[in-house]
Amino acid sequence: MIVWVNPLNQPNVPTNARDILDRLNEVSFNATLVQEIEAIDAINELKPSGDAFDSPYKRIRLHEIKDEPHLARLGHASKSNTDWNFLLELRDFGRPAARRWLKMSLHDVGRKTTADMHRMLRCLESR
Repeated sequence: MIVWVNPLNQPNVPTNARDILDRLNEVSFNATLVQEIEAIDAINELKPSGDAFDSPYKRIRLHEIKDEPHLARLGHASKSNTDWNFLLELRDFGRPAARRWLKMSLHDVGRKTTADMHRMLRCLESR
């Protein structure tokens, strides 16, 4: 389960030093996760289709919960904000995202991936 805490995409191009540094922080933070997603995707490609029990590889099914519009609005200062009211705000806008995921994807857990890894990787390549 991937719970995104930094947006993959930002609707606006950063234009000042603070915004550029903030975006650099987001991209750097996501870089390790993206590498892991690429590795998982590569291993999944090695696993034959169907139920080939003799394969040494096990298909890894990824799921993701995110709310990119809300995440994109959070600035650099939010990364270190431990104010209780801010944490409650994060919780409050995260709950609808979790509810949407539960409604749309819970029945797929253990059956298939609901995270579109190829879309995520294409979005990153197009930056």
